Amino acid sequence: MFAIAALSVGFIAVADRASAYVESAAVVPSPNAGGSSTLFSVSCIATNSCVAVGVSIDNFNVDALTMAWDGTTWTILANPTLGSSEDLLASVSCVSATSCVAVGEYDIAGNTQSLAMSWDGSAWTTAVVPSVGADDNFLESVSCVSESFCVAVGASFDGTNFQTLVATWNGNTWAVATSPNEGSESNFLTSVSCTSAASCIAVGNYYDGSLVLKTLAAVWDGAAWTIVSTPNINPGTDPNVLRSVSCVSPTSCVAIGATESSNDKTLAMTWDGTAWTILLSPNPAVANYFESVSCVSSTECVVVGVGIDSTNVGSPLVLTWNGTMWTQLSVEDIGAEEDGLSEVSCATNYSCMAVGSSTTNGQDQALAVSLTGPVPPSPSPVAPSFTG
Repeated sequence: MFAIAALSVGFIAVADRASAYVESAAVVPSPNAGGSSTLFSVSCIATNSCVAVGVSIDNFNVDALTMAWDGTTWTILANPTLGSSEDLLASVSCVSATSCVAVGEYDIAGNTQSLAMSWDGSAWTTAVVPSVGADDNFLESVSCVSESFCVAVGASFDGTNFQTLVATWNGNTWAVATSPNEGSESNFLTSVSCTSAASCIAVGNYYDGSLVLKTLAAVWDGAAWTIVSTPNINPGTDPNVLRSVSCVSPTSCVAIGATESSNDKTLAMTWDGTAWTILLSPNPAVANYFESVSCVSSTECVVVGVGIDSTNVGSPLVLTWNGTMWTQLSVEDIGAEEDGLSEVSCATNYSCMAVGSSTTNGQDQALAVSLTGPVPPSPSPVAPSFTG
């Protein structure tokens, strides 16, 4: 383990190692479905309650994969039969053990269409997401603040370019919302985080007029989506992308991704309700990718991704952010060829779960990593006052 100073709001600060609440990472056994399994997303509402989603591939069958964590064991859940040649789930958001929404995509007659499912604690149920146009639609991320309010984001193809796609769930039906785009080339939304029905941030990327990828962010204020300016590193030449965002309030978000120069490097930035500010983020490997961030407060975030070494082998990348400093956690490699983490979800400041995949002999297997720290002591009981 090592710590790396980070640039935050224009200054370098060194933090106490003890301020990182998550301090260790341990791989936990996870089942696999079919010949190959990958987990793309996880949502935890308690230390003993998480739901993860992804995809399983067996011969020519590509099917959505869902599983649940009870604090001890991961169990594969039964999914509805969709009747499509390919379907996968890219994201899940839970508000309770009996209320989760998952989104992704499925193939029908050669076209990709948005997929959405809801979990009631016993079974998954599919719901229709309206398509935009006659071409491809897909959803990459979902964020729920209640059983009757979720926002999902992705992209739709208009025949020439991809455009941002936003859909909302009211507990019964999905509806497509009007969403903005930057410039005249393709736009994609990859992640969304809502703190209330009137406050969401979505991030992604778009191609500028020179076909260079740039970061993209949009804010929902309860009435409309508005694009807000985002910074880029070497914006004239180097592609920049945002892959994940986590908000704890309308004025406190962290977004992460990657930028490419000679090698891929991590990208991180913070939102204060008015502007985005780039953080100097660490790059411990030869090539580094931030894939997901989960924050429980403005000074307690966990980021996961992949670090690629000089032999082009990937290993899990896990870092904590305490508002002024990054700290890397050591994670065991279990795949003979490659390991990587796709998403992390923190139920508390001392308990998170990260998921992804490990690869051996060309086969991806589901990977789950438990991230933990010291459990805060319970407050001492207060003796009742004597009222004689």
